[in-house]
Amino acid sequence: MAEQVCIDFKNEFNLPVTIFRPSIVSLSEAEPVKGWCDTLNGPLGLTFAGAFAMSHVSMIDEGNRMDIIPVDVCAKGMIISAYKTWIDQQKENKEICILNATSIRSGAYSTLVYHAKEMVK
Repeated sequence: MAEQVCIDFKNEFNLPVTIFRPSIVSLSEAEPVKGWCDTLNGPLGLTFAGAFAMSHVSMIDEGNRMDIIPVDVCAKGMIISAYKTWIDQQKENKEICILNATSIRSGAYSTLVYHAKEMVK
């Protein structure tokens, strides 16, 4: 539904539109510093909730994989997607660009649970 709204605005007002969808956004990989985070949303929030005894039970299948992408990689991807949108606008391209930002590395929930237990100790 949101994509259709973006397409309607692009067609009606001739706006350059790109939809950038990252997977689970987590700590930074390198910039501004390694491990930087200013929020407890995502897997870090679950880890802290367990470490500070705010969450005693969580229903997770530990074998499932998480697709986590660092926040600085997402920021770079958004900058590149804005540039691509500008280039496409110059070419009079009428297609809307939808980018899915995912990671080639994925970890299991069991790793998250392990690190949360270590943090509690």
